[in-house]
Amino acid sequence: MFIVWISIWLLTMIGVISGALMFWSSPLIPIKKNTHTPLPLLSIIIPARNEEGRIEALLQSLKQQSFQQFELFVVDDASTDRTVSVAKQYGATVLQNEKVAHMGSGKSHACWTGAKHAKGKWLLFLDADTQFVHETSLETLLFSYMDHGAEGVFSVQPYHTIKRVYENFSAVFNMIVMIGMNIFTPWKETFPAAGAFGPCILCDRENYFHAGGHEKAKNAIMDDFALAKVFRENQFPIFCYGGKGIISFRMYPEGWKQLIEGWAKNFATASKSTHGTVMLFINLWICGGFALIGGLIISLLQPNLVVIVISLFFYLLYTWQTAFLARKTGNFYIWVFPLFPFLLLFFTGVFVYSLYLTKIVRTVTWKGRNIKV
Repeated sequence: MFIVWISIWLLTMIGVISGALMFWSSPLIPIKKNTHTPLPLLSIIIPARNEEGRIEALLQSLKQQSFQQFELFVVDDASTDRTVSVAKQYGATVLQNEKVAHMGSGKSHACWTGAKHAKGKWLLFLDADTQFVHETSLETLLFSYMDHGAEGVFSVQPYHTIKRVYENFSAVFNMIVMIGMNIFTPWKETFPAAGAFGPCILCDRENYFHAGGHEKAKNAIMDDFALAKVFRENQFPIFCYGGKGIISFRMYPEGWKQLIEGWAKNFATASKSTHGTVMLFINLWICGGFALIGGLIISLLQPNLVVIVISLFFYLLYTWQTAFLARKTGNFYIWVFPLFPFLLLFFTGVFVYSLYLTKIVRTVTWKGRNIKV
């Protein structure tokens, strides 16, 4: 039995070390203001389908920005709610998305439609559920892009804002979304970025059309990964940052059904782009957590004070690490993390479901549409 305990604790320690390595850093956009260099005209493009309950917060935050030299397009993708009227109330130019045979390409076509109407030197694609945190957030984002040479794709993963308890079950997903980009390990200079963060993508208009833009990503479920790929193929750089303090979003506020649909829609597909080493760290971290759970249950069934104390120590260590890593991506409730086994089980279940949908059924559902994979 001693060998069993040593094996469990060893696997747990490997899991903790893997967790530290897989999310070694989370680069944030430096908050600074450049008052000497003028910024060019910006075109903001928001693809929207039934976003009545979310888009207003984004439009309101744009109205409050210190930088106002932008044109604003909302590309309506066959909405059946008040999305269009809300957009017009805030002065946005509303475009109708082109009707396409492949229904899964709605967002890509909406972005492409907006880009073709844009006159700005830079293009900023924003998901309708995002919003800027401060009045200088947009300006900070633009100057950061300028500091990176104003070339290629500059993408930002918004900070997840939690309002209801069930939304905390997105914690592990949010972690893996960032980790899976390959660039948050100690070897970020070695591994190429897996893709771009779709909710907030900034790029140069000339670069965009030279690479082919969203037109080249029209048949992809993961339009952000496909867009990054076409930019990379044209030798343009890809930059990925965390959005804490700059831009936030609230994911899947409609309830459990939407949350499961949303993550299952693309998670298995996205995992193919994660570097093998990073994927190994992720798997070891998850396996370490499950080994710890099993070991703790066994220790309670066969009481041994020393074993229980050591098992509880590792449990608290895993709890702290999960909270520390997840809070880099969103304001998840602290009291949820002692229940991290349920977060891991939920993540694993939805990931297996995603594999089933994308590999066997080859169809996923999102916003009332059946999308062929």
